[in-house]
Amino acid sequence: MKLALKISLLLNLLFVAAFFWLLRKYSDRFMQKLFPENATILLLGDSILAQENWSKWLGRFDISNQAYGGAITQQIRWNIGKGFPEKTKLVILNGGINDLFSGVPVEHILDNYAFLIQQSKKQSIQLIINSCIYTENQAEINQKVKELKELCTFENRFTLNQWK
Repeated sequence: MKLALKISLLLNLLFVAAFFWLLRKYSDRFMQKLFPENATILLLGDSILAQENWSKWLGRFDISNQAYGGAITQQIRWNIGKGFPEKTKLVILNGGINDLFSGVPVEHILDNYAFLIQQSKKQSIQLIINSCIYTENQAEINQKVKELKELCTFENRFTLNQWK
């Protein structure tokens, strides 16, 4: 029994070591897959953006769609922590509704928006932030969506593209 445990631990350690070695060796190739060389438009956000093939819809092949279901603005902020990819000229962000469903305070969402705005300005990148959408039969969440939109405008932090 002890021998099987030792073998199992050794195999796990080897697997973890191999994973990190491969990650380090091929991280540049991995990033190129995530951010194609010709991508000048970067889509960030939740499933609302992730579910479409925007290159096909827009007839463009310079789009990198990095949106994924369940994304919250803090995760997006962490992913962009060191900056947007070098050739990016336009970022479209659709995020915040998953934050609200997860109980993230509106102020934290605003702070994450502000960080992304600051980063885009630093890199001279145009940033479009789509507002959170209202949800059906979710009065409490819809009130927070309304509050988020009002705070963005009231505090003159930034204006969201608002869909009616």
